[in-house]
Amino acid sequence: MVPSGMKMCSWKMPVPHGFAARDRVGAGIAAEVRRVLPTIFTAGDAELAAETRIVPLRRRRLPWSEADLERAERRLAAESEPPFPEVWPDAVHTSTSAQRFPVHYQRGALGMYRDMRRRQDVPVQAEVQAFAIGDVAVVGTGFELFSGPGRAIRERSSFRTTLVLGYCNDYLGYLPPTEDFDRIADVPLDAVLDQDRYRWAYGITNTHLDRGEIDRLMATADAALRAIHRSR
Repeated sequence: MVPSGMKMCSWKMPVPHGFAARDRVGAGIAAEVRRVLPTIFTAGDAELAAETRIVPLRRRRLPWSEADLERAERRLAAESEPPFPEVWPDAVHTSTSAQRFPVHYQRGALGMYRDMRRRQDVPVQAEVQAFAIGDVAVVGTGFELFSGPGRAIRERSSFRTTLVLGYCNDYLGYLPPTEDFDRIADVPLDAVLDQDRYRWAYGITNTHLDRGEIDRLMATADAALRAIHRSR
């Protein structure tokens, strides 16, 4: 999310990793901060409010059987990984790394699925934290929300400006909208692991929560925002 008054960056993505990309991003952020800074003002009478809630969420139920997992594990055990260079080549970035090094990603996904199955009856304890400074609210979760749910929380908020943040107080993985689960509902495990065919669904295939649980998280965020709005 880009705060009100800030411009979206027009750079094309993806870009190669490296110091040049780091410097380019850093310079762009610094330039935008300098542009916006003169428009920021302080006030001595801003009302403050805060709310924290913990919501237990149902862990994902995998559509693949134990036999599917074992078969994929045996296949990958026979695969060898290429030697990893000390640094990524210039042609490698986050959008292509899985295709360049698929065995590493596939083994990691299977390990994650094993953990999901092992702890499927243990809820994910998700924290939702909201605070307000005047008519600006910030609500954060430990997930990497897809943009649609983040916009929905913001649009339902009663505050003049609402920022919806991820990676707050924890990291609990990707969290797509419920309807996105339908896009891979009948896809076999081997196809999902194919990094050329299903890399586009990375955030859907890797989420730790079951379908429908994002709606409970969003409802908790809405309730937290309403609570701090009433308390001002």
